[in-house]
Amino acid sequence: MISPQISIIMPCFNAENYLDSAIESIISQSFSNFELLIIDDGSCDSSTNIIHSFNDDRIFYFRLEENMGSNFAKNFGIRKAKGRYIALADGDDISLPERLKTQYDFMENSDAFCIGSQYLSIDKEGDLIDKVIRPLDFEMVKIFLLADNYIHQHTWFFRNPFLYKHHCLFKNFFQYSDGYNFIVSISQFFKVQNLPDFLVKYRVHKEQLSIHESRKRTISGDNIRRRQLENFKFKFTKQELSLHLTLLRRGYLDDVEISQIENWINKILEANEVRKIYDSDLLYTFFADLGLRAIENNKLGIWSIEKTLLNYLNELSLKPLAILEFGSGMGTEALLKNHNVTSIEHNIEFCTQRSERHHCLLAPIENGWYKVEQVESVLIKKKYDFVLVDGPPGDLRSGILNHISLFRSLDSVYIFDDINRKEDFEIMESFCSSLSLTYKIIEGDKKKFAVCSKENF
Repeated sequence: MISPQISIIMPCFNAENYLDSAIESIISQSFSNFELLIIDDGSCDSSTNIIHSFNDDRIFYFRLEENMGSNFAKNFGIRKAKGRYIALADGDDISLPERLKTQYDFMENSDAFCIGSQYLSIDKEGDLIDKVIRPLDFEMVKIFLLADNYIHQHTWFFRNPFLYKHHCLFKNFFQYSDGYNFIVSISQFFKVQNLPDFLVKYRVHKEQLSIHESRKRTISGDNIRRRQLENFKFKFTKQELSLHLTLLRRGYLDDVEISQIENWINKILEANEVRKIYDSDLLYTFFADLGLRAIENNKLGIWSIEKTLLNYLNELSLKPLAILEFGSGMGTEALLKNHNVTSIEHNIEFCTQRSERHHCLLAPIENGWYKVEQVESVLIKKKYDFVLVDGPPGDLRSGILNHISLFRSLDSVYIFDDINRKEDFEIMESFCSSLSLTYKIIEGDKKKFAVCSKENF
């Protein structure tokens, strides 16, 4: 066999539902001089049989006897790679036909070490969720890396480090935060960038996501964001670091923090003028956009709890309240500034542990409401000062009326959001009537909410 120009590393673990399509998308590439290294990470499904069903001498199969994790499998594959270039492709993704040729042709005339591309996110059935746009040139990418990994790992195409004179830099490729640390480290020595082409379909499904892992990734990511901040070589307080991390994560900043944004951004811009790490104009634009986004988030728009409700809760007690909420989002982050929050969320994308004071339980929709066993498991665990009913969306909210018995022994105050909508007002009234609660309506800036209690107002 002619020595391959490209080595494609494909780790897989119990990917039998998608593996056939993933492999087919590689062997059907318009660029043919490659080897495909499939690393079976201890699968216990039919993955092995699927891999062996392909009769193609460019495919090389390696099996790990136990599940070691995707990062270990990628490192294993990279050390086996013979190609001048390495491409990553997971066992549940689809590489579009021109992917390898497009990336190979670019790298042959580029001084970049690693490139990515734009990509299409798809669901488990393969239907389009979103077209994901990433910044292109190195100077812009380097700035965006302050916030997160903006070269998506599933689109990576890079020079084989073991054929590269600086291979000592690459001892642990994916040890932390699933590639973010690697790209940030590499960007300090070599050029990294994105191509404008859509070259990969990246599959998003619930098997990938873990609430616990999501929290770990946030903590790991924050460590990488902090280390980049330290490159500016100025001192900052714990409060400033918290402000900085939340700003970069596009999270909720309260009124006091919003008033501090301008001074903080100016501090970074001034340090950059001295250190000359980033393009000054691009860095200014980046942080100006983040500042505007933070101000908008602070308003807590119509789809979130609004600030009147937030202030109502904050003024009730100097101590943190125990709050159970149906639904989770930007409003959750606002509540967590002062309170302990348990969230019941049906959408895996929003079911994220947002801080140590937050517990989020995934409860999929079942028979028109949250899965009852999941809700019950939360209700019996602790006493809640307030229960905030702000989900699930649309006519599914009425499902709470079919499960009144769950709340009969719960000694809590209930808050129903969006009461200016007729159907939500009627749901609240029926709920209160069934539990012999009285209610009062509070007018917010954009909408009304109802406070329901066993005590008369």
